[in-house]
Amino acid sequence: MLVPTRHALTLIFIGVVLAGCATRPAPQPVPSQPTRIAGGLEGAVTGCGLTEGVQLNDAGTSLTIDTKGPGEAAGAPIAGVKCVLEALHVPGEIQSRMTLSTSSEENSASWEGRDLSWSYDPETWFHLAIADS
Repeated sequence: MLVPTRHALTLIFIGVVLAGCATRPAPQPVPSQPTRIAGGLEGAVTGCGLTEGVQLNDAGTSLTIDTKGPGEAAGAPIAGVKCVLEALHVPGEIQSRMTLSTSSEENSASWEGRDLSWSYDPETWFHLAIADS
C-alpha cells in the first residue's frame, strides 16, 4: 500500500515533533511554599536549593543571606529567600514588614526561638541574618 506524499510528510512531521518532546528534560520545580523542611536552617537552605549568597555557620545555628541586587553578579534569588522564610515558618506579619522595608535601616523580629534581622538597599536588595536563640 502506497501512502500519498502529503500524508507521508505529515507522519514524518508528527514523528519528529513527538521525538523532540520525548528527549526534552522536564523542568525542575522550585519549592515555593514547603510545609516543614527538616534540619533547621541548613535543611531550609538545602531544601530550597539556595547555593549563592548564603553563609551558614559550622554549628548550623546562624545563617546570612545576601540577595542578588539589580547590578550584582551573584546573590540569592528572592524566590529562594521566600522559600527559606516559608520553610522556617516566619510569620506572615514579619514577612509583610520585610516587604514594606524601604531603607537600609536595620530591622529585627523574633519567632519560635529564632531571631531575624534584615536591611534593604535599592542597589543590593536584602541582607538577612537568622539565628537560633
